[in-house]
Amino acid sequence: MELVRYFDGEKISYGVLSSDEKRMICLPSLAKTMHKRLPNRMEAFVTSGERAIKTVEKLLKEASKCAIAKNSVLVSRIKHGLTENFAKTQQQETWFSTFTR
Repeated sequence: MELVRYFDGEKISYGVLSSDEKRMICLPSLAKTMHKRLPNRMEAFVTSGERAIKTVEKLLKEASKCAIAKNSVLVSRIKHGLTENFAKTQQQETWFSTFTR
């Protein structure tokens, strides 16, 4: 599982790529939809350790296609929004941070 921080033009969040790698699944939103809890920030997720990873694995296994579609964005939208916003704000933060388990 690869955990990715992203900016979709509206907010900074974190998630995982869908199996076809066309959508980014927002983990905090998916958790909320399924009445589970995950930290809102990736840093807090990482420090939560194995417990958070097990929650994500369970969420992804149990989530319906509809729930995943509702809580995901197209990767092409993220890249487009990232480029525009990064250029406008000229921030030095890396917007895509990947952690692999």
